[in-house]
Amino acid sequence: MATTRAGSFYGAELTRLRRVAEAFLNYLTWRRRKGPQMFMKYAGMTMEERDPLVAEWANTIRVEEAPTASAPKS
Repeated sequence: MATTRAGSFYGAELTRLRRVAEAFLNYLTWRRRKGPQMFMKYAGMTMEERDPLVAEWANTIRVEEAPTASAPKS
């Protein structure tokens, strides 16, 4: 069965959406484990105390660019 351009696009989009959903579920799991006490503690910290936490959180974020569609051939 041949893959059409539309099929290829939608397949890539579904893969991207699955990754987003997985990342969101991982965040929810992490958030439930940490609980509200972490965020109450964070609110009471100075900026210097927050810096190491922010650096740790930044390491857990991954930015993925959506694939660009190639220009149509004439």
